[in-house]
Amino acid sequence: MKFSTKNPGKRIKSSPYATAHSASLCGISFDSLNTRLVSADVNGNIKLWRLKTKTLISSITILNQDDSTIQITKMITHRDSGLIAFAFNNQTIKIYDFDTLTFKCIRTFNENTHTNEITALAFMPDGRWLLSTSLDKTMRIWDIPSGQLIDTLEFDQAIVTLAVSPNGDMLATGHTDALGVYLWSNRSMYGGSKTSSISESDKEQLFVGEFQSPEQISKNLITLSSLPESKWKNLLVLDTIRQRNKPKEPVNVPKQAPFFLPTVSNLRGFVFINPDDETEKNSKDKKSSHINQIQQFLYESPLTNLIDQYKQHSSIAQDAIQLLKDFGMAKIEYEVRCLSPEQGGSIERMIKFLDIINDSFDNKQNYDLISSYFALFIQLHGTSVLCKNEQLIDKIRTIQSKQKETWNHLQRQLNTSIALVKYIKSVTTV
Repeated sequence: MKFSTKNPGKRIKSSPYATAHSASLCGISFDSLNTRLVSADVNGNIKLWRLKTKTLISSITILNQDDSTIQITKMITHRDSGLIAFAFNNQTIKIYDFDTLTFKCIRTFNENTHTNEITALAFMPDGRWLLSTSLDKTMRIWDIPSGQLIDTLEFDQAIVTLAVSPNGDMLATGHTDALGVYLWSNRSMYGGSKTSSISESDKEQLFVGEFQSPEQISKNLITLSSLPESKWKNLLVLDTIRQRNKPKEPVNVPKQAPFFLPTVSNLRGFVFINPDDETEKNSKDKKSSHINQIQQFLYESPLTNLIDQYKQHSSIAQDAIQLLKDFGMAKIEYEVRCLSPEQGGSIERMIKFLDIINDSFDNKQNYDLISSYFALFIQLHGTSVLCKNEQLIDKIRTIQSKQKETWNHLQRQLNTSIALVKYIKSVTTV
């Protein structure tokens, strides 16, 4: 319906329906997607309209037409949840769900209600509470999930209008015979709120202990690590990060050293002398002669100890991944680099590490971390060791196929969820 700008009261073009309702309107509201409009009249006729085509989608009557004494006085909607609340002249409050297109009544508050005409309704932003005010100078707070009255506030003057702030911490009210606006703070935002009283026996049944979520709810589900991205995302670009963080200028050496520290002059200025250097140098010379006699030595750390003890499909695989979770990115790269024979490792360690990665993909746990560790392993050893060992190549191919299979399963689940959301959105906006 359009109106003239010069004469706002003059109708230029009307909708296909000459009159939307046969009685006085008591409320009108848009939906959350701005595609539909819901309207209600005092006789209980609720209609849902499509804005784009100006056509009626559905209509329902919630009042008994034989009893003309009961009428709707107020209407308020909660757009995010699709709830709509009605107040009647018999002080009853009902809540309907208009997103289902059937206007199903989900809550009725007809006990402990107001004793005079209801003047205003308001939903809390989260849609959990409904506030109602009346000429009986009270405001009642209704808990929608439990369907119970949880609090009653009395005022010196009746509230005729009220509004709740978007985050629910403030309430603004206007009262009869008053020209000011009153602001109230929500105490439940700053402390615990009690919605109902429970007995001691109920407490024993409710508080049975602290709930601990399992690491994996089901073997069919893919579980992520829930670690921050800084723990694994930049593993493949550590060299770039080191180059970027490298100081642009060399460290400035002071021109003079304190007089009580022994120094030796050189081209740059001086260097400090440690009296223990000579003894350490002699001991290192003795050790180096012994190391030179050993053709191959193994690097040892808590991670390599776990890898050496690993047996297929054992719990040590989870312990090794948990240990890697506690390391920083530089430490992870160093440990993976030291698996190769050139860095103090062995082919057997590299094979066992790949077996740990393989078991982790089979368990479908820490998918993001395992993928990063696997990519780092290939990046560090791909050109030096992997291309020379057929056993390592076969294991990597096996792991890659499992990784691809896991990702395809995850992608199918995501596509199914996205399609379901789009379908529900299209159905509710018809």
